Amino acid sequence: MAAVDEQTAREALELIKVEYEELPFILNAVDALADNAPLIHAEYPRNICQEVHNEVGNVEKGFAEAYLVRTDTFANKKSDGACLEPQATLANFDINGNLTLWTSTQVSHYVQRTVAIVLQMPMIKCA
Repeated sequence: MAAVDEQTAREALELIKVEYEELPFILNAVDALADNAPLIHAEYPRNICQEVHNEVGNVEKGFAEAYLVRTDTFANKKSDGACLEPQATLANFDINGNLTLWTSTQVSHYVQRTVAIVLQMPMIKCA
């Protein structure tokens, strides 16, 4: 119970004074990465909680020798990180030594690369 009756509650509401402090805001992920963006969590510099950098081979040489290099920005719908599917993997080696994996993952290329490294086999033989 907040008050003995409605009238007392209304009188108490009139005594409440609220002060608002306007804080800086971020409306999208690109703005959140700007050098001057307000930090959402102080422990994550530039509002990045994790970065993954993978390079296989001589990346600079690959770009230099490439017939075409494209730099694009892609946008996708927002996603929810809930794990709604069961986790399982099925593997099959064929008579030519090719490994085929069926796995419930959103990053099949990471799985392909990691399995190829662990099994010490060329990625072309691991799909």
